[in-house]
Amino acid sequence: AIFAGYETAPAVVTPSFPREFHSEWLFDEIDQVYVRALWPERQLHEQPHDELCGIIEQAIGDCSFSEGGKKLIMIGVPRGSNKTTLAAEMTPCAVLTRNPNARILISSFRYDVSQKRLAAARQHFESNKEFHRRYGAADEWVPQFRERPWSNEQMVVMKRTAPLIDASITAAGTDRS
Repeated sequence: AIFAGYETAPAVVTPSFPREFHSEWLFDEIDQVYVRALWPERQLHEQPHDELCGIIEQAIGDCSFSEGGKKLIMIGVPRGSNKTTLAAEMTPCAVLTRNPNARILISSFRYDVSQKRLAAARQHFESNKEFHRRYGAADEWVPQFRERPWSNEQMVVMKRTAPLIDASITAAGTDRS
């Protein structure tokens, strides 16, 4: 999964996580707002989820992206560690709650795969009750009649305060130019 723009060399995540990547806020937020609200039977674990959230959190900082502008992180951890769910579905939502003017690119080897990740992220804004309890009702996030509609390719959150051309989240794939 590729997340949010470009900068210098990407941070590459390996299966062995250094302890300094402990998450300050992202792990708890993802656990409470996205995982437990939708899948009460699931549980996030310190290894690898907390460390993975810590690495993502270190890359995105306070979500203002003011230091050095855009960031690129690439995550490579074993299959089944929920890296795509954490990085491409839940983290964009967490970023936009802190910075509704952020612009996020979800890219995959196939365009239809990134569209599915966008749809999963969009579902939190549309129907996750815990998300709405914490961050505002769906009508505060989701475009209403005659507003810029959401599509399978992109979405713009209604809490955005800056007049930006780019979408809040855009799907892309290497198989599509």
